[in-house]
Amino acid sequence: LPIGLAMNRVSDGTTLYMNSNFEKIYGWPRQVLLNIEDFFSHVYPDPVYRVEIRARVLADIAGGDTARMRWDGVAITTMTGERRLITAHNIPLPGQDLMISTVQDATLQKQAEQALIESEKRYKRLVESLTDYMYSVDVEHGHAVSTVHGPGCVAVTGYTSEEYRQYRNLSSRIAFAEERLSCTA
Repeated sequence: LPIGLAMNRVSDGTTLYMNSNFEKIYGWPRQVLLNIEDFFSHVYPDPVYRVEIRARVLADIAGGDTARMRWDGVAITTMTGERRLITAHNIPLPGQDLMISTVQDATLQKQAEQALIESEKRYKRLVESLTDYMYSVDVEHGHAVSTVHGPGCVAVTGYTSEEYRQYRNLSSRIAFAEERLSCTA
């Protein structure tokens, strides 16, 4: 499997099975990950964060709500000191005192998501700082799905940014007829 997989006994936290990807993703040897105390103290070296994450994980497991047994973007530390972000999911097996634990390295995905957020913030600041009549249109399947209008559009037309967001075709309704024809040609 391309994910980390382990089988644990719920009552005492004993790991009964662990695949090699589980070790690779956490970045610690199997013997450190087998014992729940060693696992938490090594994978979460910051004592404050360790107490917080341990309490959250154990409470979620004890609660039995499978929806709460998925943790996304949890920061871990490998044996080399590398910081990774993981997605972990525990699946209890009712009446068997067993739980399947899966883990995936989400570091690159989370970094890409953060880069996209930062890029969108920079773009928004750029558009908001322009005084020219400028707007951008997001197109999906040949149709405009959203527009972003700069302050110049508001100054020239008198319509607010909220009105542009609320009325998708406002730009084409206020354009002169010859401009509408040139835009569709």
